[in-house]
Amino acid sequence: MNKDILTVSESAPQTMTGVKAGKANLKVTSGGVSAYVVVTVSGGSEDDKYTPMVAAGEGFTVVLKANGSVWTWGDNSSDQLGRSTADTIGMVSIAEDVMYIAAGKNSAYAVTYKKNADGSEESKLYAWGDNTFGQLGGGTTAAKLVTPVAITGPNGKVMTNVKSVSVTDNSVLVLTNDGFVYGFGEMFVYNSRKIAQIPNLTGVAQISGMYARTTGGMVWRIDESGSPQKVSIKKNNSDVSAVKIVAGRDHLLILDEDSRVWTYGDNTYGQIGNSENAESNAVQVKISENEYLVDVSDIAAGQYSSYAVKTETLADKTSKSTVYGWGDNSSGQLGKDPATNERMSVATIIDSAPSNIDVISAGYNQVYLIDSDGRVWGEGENDLGQLANGETQNSSKFVICGDSQIEINKGRRRR
Repeated sequence: MNKDILTVSESAPQTMTGVKAGKANLKVTSGGVSAYVVVTVSGGSEDDKYTPMVAAGEGFTVVLKANGSVWTWGDNSSDQLGRSTADTIGMVSIAEDVMYIAAGKNSAYAVTYKKNADGSEESKLYAWGDNTFGQLGGGTTAAKLVTPVAITGPNGKVMTNVKSVSVTDNSVLVLTNDGFVYGFGEMFVYNSRKIAQIPNLTGVAQISGMYARTTGGMVWRIDESGSPQKVSIKKNNSDVSAVKIVAGRDHLLILDEDSRVWTYGDNTYGQIGNSENAESNAVQVKISENEYLVDVSDIAAGQYSSYAVKTETLADKTSKSTVYGWGDNSSGQLGKDPATNERMSVATIIDSAPSNIDVISAGYNQVYLIDSDGRVWGEGENDLGQLANGETQNSSKFVICGDSQIEINKGRRRR
């Protein structure tokens, strides 16, 4: 559990107390049955309602501010910035507050939240950008779209119970509040790329890429036929329960209940962080030949790179974060000179990262951090201005995104 975000009393009846806005992993046990849930702690003001996020497409970046507004920058060749003026950082016009974002190769997605006058709640999924493979859903047949459009379900009606969305290139998964998963886009040719429910998959708590994690901590991979396949994660022949998953192009990172990191999938670029084969069973990430990466608080995955954050509480009660990276470093996304460190096969500290990290997120060939002061930091590929630092050179050191500070946690939303 992330105690800098949420604390739980030791004596019965147990109560939860939010420390600051963010997400905390929590193990809940009842009647001998345990499940792992993610608790979102929101701020009390209008400008601090949602957990800030960064999502990165192939050449563009999407940011969710704590006040529910969405901002974009970078490449706009497929209208993926959600606005016609692409030369500066700008806000996407969406009628409702946004609580979750995701980015595909050249498309973007936002889950909105609205409380109606009768007290009922609804959450919709909006999409914009490239639609070559039907990745904007059934709400449009246009080749590309600059204005966000609401995604419709298999019944042809706008979905109003969306929890989150995940994307791999041009393929999309949608998670609903009742734990069901739907897929559409390039990969789902078996259903003419139209939205359909993934069969035999219920009780899902989280999705990432083409993977799903259930409330019981099991992990499933969605294959091209739309069928879920269980990912094997074992320690001493016993199943390991996942509390968070993040997917790259061909690999998956798994954070378990004991703050260890596991990886599964392809290891061409060293993104597994272990020399063992991980295409059949997940393996644990190493920081050296004989030492594993432990005490991890968060994880992120780029296209062929992997990241982890270790957070420790100091004597003065402040937190200090350390960022590790491994895998592909061809654009400097692991904080090293790619000329001498093109690939890294074990988790290595990224020295230029700030020590006050609230959020980590990775995209294709970039990694982003949001610090406790609300600033966005980026590192890696920048040929299309993905780092928003006024340059187009790649950076192997973290730079502040924006001509001036982008205050993610501050600033009232403009309507």
